[in-house]
Amino acid sequence: MEKYTQGCSLDCYDLCKFTIYKENDKVIKITGDKNNEITNGFICVKGQKHLDRLYHKDRLKSPLLKVGDTFKEITFQEALSLIGEKLSFYKKNFSSKSVIHYSESGAGGLLKGIEDVFFNFYGGITTSIGSTCW
Repeated sequence: MEKYTQGCSLDCYDLCKFTIYKENDKVIKITGDKNNEITNGFICVKGQKHLDRLYHKDRLKSPLLKVGDTFKEITFQEALSLIGEKLSFYKKNFSSKSVIHYSESGAGGLLKGIEDVFFNFYGGITTSIGSTCW
């Protein structure tokens, strides 16, 4: 059995650290790292569900493009190209401020707000005020 130390991908404030156990190239167990000074090996319920999500039969493994009433699998490169084309189109024809970005909830750690950096380079956008939770 192989053993790895990995940070949680949920990007919460406490930055949980996991011990990952692999056997035959498959993750078989995830536990909290007892050496983490902040969490002392504790994993929240969302973190405990990583393994369930990883191998869930309905897990999406590639982007989906809506075509009529159905969805078609496309590659990540195709998805990024489509998004890039649309962002370029709207910026060129209507200005960058024609794009509204709504961000709410989710993780609140180091990467929270990284989209603001992207949209700043894009040229500035429209954002919402307030929250659906308020």
